[in-house]
Amino acid sequence: MSLPFIIKLFNLIIKDIKLDTPFKEVAIWGRNLIEYIRMFYLPVEFIQLKILDCAGGPSSFNYEMTKLGCSIISCDPIYALSKNKIEEKINETYEIIINELAKENEVKSQNDFINVRLSAMKLFLDDYEKGKAEKRYIFSELPNLPFSSNQFDILLCSNFLFTYTHLLTLEFHIDSIREMSRVANEVRIFPVCTMDREISDYLKPITEVLSKENYLVELLTVNYEIQNGANQILIVKKI
Repeated sequence: MSLPFIIKLFNLIIKDIKLDTPFKEVAIWGRNLIEYIRMFYLPVEFIQLKILDCAGGPSSFNYEMTKLGCSIISCDPIYALSKNKIEEKINETYEIIINELAKENEVKSQNDFINVRLSAMKLFLDDYEKGKAEKRYIFSELPNLPFSSNQFDILLCSNFLFTYTHLLTLEFHIDSIREMSRVANEVRIFPVCTMDREISDYLKPITEVLSKENYLVELLTVNYEIQNGANQILIVKKI
């Protein structure tokens, strides 16, 4: 996928969420359980953990994990929206993807990829209202999370921090990671590069600040790469 295509996709505006920027400019697009395992390099033992999927969006991860009997909560600003509104936004994103791929003659080469994502988001939509009633999908926005300290064993955050370096400040990133570390014993963030496939300028200062605050900070390369160079996760643990 080309850089112009990726930028157009991620600049999809969520007009119906009554929030200030930067959250209005976050694309609605979901992923499945297998992608999560690969993105975050999750061991088999993770199914026994209490998990928070932060900025989970319309992913099927919560549904699939719940079916396995796991303890999981997903949080995201889009959970302020109704099922129909989220579906509308997914369809808007889909139209952008199809139009851009058609221009680049890449529809066939990316068709399987798109279908996997659409299947994941359909599972999410079918589960959304039930999940909200069961408090598995909770509206919240960083850097303030409505959870108790140490409530979760592990927190996963994909395609938000670092990805939106052009919209989110360094202070926002640091405050968000501190908050995520407050509610979970371990935080995994994927990827650490921006939308232009460059390592975020925030990575080094964030690592330095957190290390001085006695967090264990590790950068790990994973076997998952949709964009060239987007194959590393930041792991933050309490010492």
